[in-house]
Amino acid sequence: MKLNKSLLKLKNHFVKRKVVYFFILIFLIYFSNFRILTSADNIPARYVPLSLLLEGDFYLDEFEILLNDREHVSHRNMPYYLMLTPRNHFISVFPPMRDLFPLPFYFALFFLGIDFSGFLPYLTKLTAAVLMSLSAIFIFLTSREITSEKNSFFVLIVFSFATSVWSVLSQDLWTHTVSVFFLVLSVYFIIKLLKDESYIFYAGFFLVLAFISRPPNVIFFIAFTTYVILYYSSGFKKYLLGTLPGLAFFFFYNFYNATTLSLFTVLGLSLLVLVLYYLLMIFIWKIMISVKKRKVLAFLFTLELIIVGFLFYKFIGGAFRYYLGYYANSFFATHAWKTPFLKGFLGLIVSPSRGLFFFSPVLILSLVGFFLVFKNYKNTNLRRFWVISFISTVVLIFLFSKYNYWHGGWVFGYRLTLETLPFLCLMLIPFIERSKDKILLKYLFGILLVISIFVQILGVYSYDYSWNIQKSNLCEGNFCDSDIFIFKNSQIYYYLSNPRFHYCYLSLDDFKIVCEEYHAKN
Repeated sequence: MKLNKSLLKLKNHFVKRKVVYFFILIFLIYFSNFRILTSADNIPARYVPLSLLLEGDFYLDEFEILLNDREHVSHRNMPYYLMLTPRNHFISVFPPMRDLFPLPFYFALFFLGIDFSGFLPYLTKLTAAVLMSLSAIFIFLTSREITSEKNSFFVLIVFSFATSVWSVLSQDLWTHTVSVFFLVLSVYFIIKLLKDESYIFYAGFFLVLAFISRPPNVIFFIAFTTYVILYYSSGFKKYLLGTLPGLAFFFFYNFYNATTLSLFTVLGLSLLVLVLYYLLMIFIWKIMISVKKRKVLAFLFTLELIIVGFLFYKFIGGAFRYYLGYYANSFFATHAWKTPFLKGFLGLIVSPSRGLFFFSPVLILSLVGFFLVFKNYKNTNLRRFWVISFISTVVLIFLFSKYNYWHGGWVFGYRLTLETLPFLCLMLIPFIERSKDKILLKYLFGILLVISIFVQILGVYSYDYSWNIQKSNLCEGNFCDSDIFIFKNSQIYYYLSNPRFHYCYLSLDDFKIVCEEYHAKN
């Protein structure tokens, strides 16, 4: 009897605190390979927090290791991940939001008097693992608002271990890592709106943070802002207020680094632009709520995406180049969009080395889930959420289908479609619910899930730079056109055939790529 009571007590303890245990377990698995799967893109994320801690600014002038990095010199005669401001300071070419997250860990070690300069990459990996573990928990909580806890658990497993959340986002602090974290929080609060409109402020707050973390997320920001205007119009002003803190940081950081104006003048300019933004959004809100016909609203939604995208591309982007950085220098260059659409689209979706559905085949079922929404769900606002999610996901994929670097560079699997993962994982819910009493659908889901997890394990424990080095040596650029759909030339086949045969990594001393033979070839 005492044993039964103890077991019951233990069960109740776990049930009450399962979210905490899920977080701990996911975090430990993310950190279990004890390796840094990184890219030169992520180098500034190690040093900007250090500058903030020691100097109180975002400048990287004091780090000679960065200024002397000749391995990643661009046409600007400096490492591509740096840019020089009119104030004659070097800053990161990537948006600074991600650089704030390692600060608590840096500060704790600094406060304890521990010299952590030798393991900065592990601190940024720690940060990434924490953020993605939290993202997984919020995906679980979001799913639980829509479906049963059991079904939500399967969505949690897919998001955490069957996608590049594990092999890419949790392994180092990419801009994508912070971007997906904020998108997950945004989706959580948007779903909470279905039952309680008081959450509308937080939806706006996190959506704008997703945008300023990775500017292509403007697609999701515009889409869900339109969603709020159309279906939660009474709370739009609260939503708009939620967007202001993030945009205030965006405007101030950009104008301060883009000019040599005084601090007071920059504050005034930032405030002026913030007020103009607020008035413009109120104007759009009043126009859209005056239109009653849904077909007209759908047309306005599409037109809004096209017009804003064009204006941003042609005029606005350049004005914010010191925040947008890489995105202003690369995205707003006409020559950056020369990829034939079909090649880029199929490459992003099904190619053996970069295809979203090739590396995470379980997500194919998300497409089935989307079409089941219209049959299984009577809640019109939930249907609308999934429609907006699907359209935004497709637009993002279409956008990067034209991008020259659609392959994502030196990384395992897909990268430029990572922001679609929260939405695709949630779209699995209708399929999981439908498969409840259908054994064949259960087997299909289980087989695709196992394959997806296996591919991610391959990436986490075997991926290094050797595949990329091989491709760079054989081809002009990082990816060979002839290799796109050849499985024998793919990352998966390469690492199945050569499991960590060469362990190639980015040296901490000079950022050169170092390859060590992991075991002798038989």
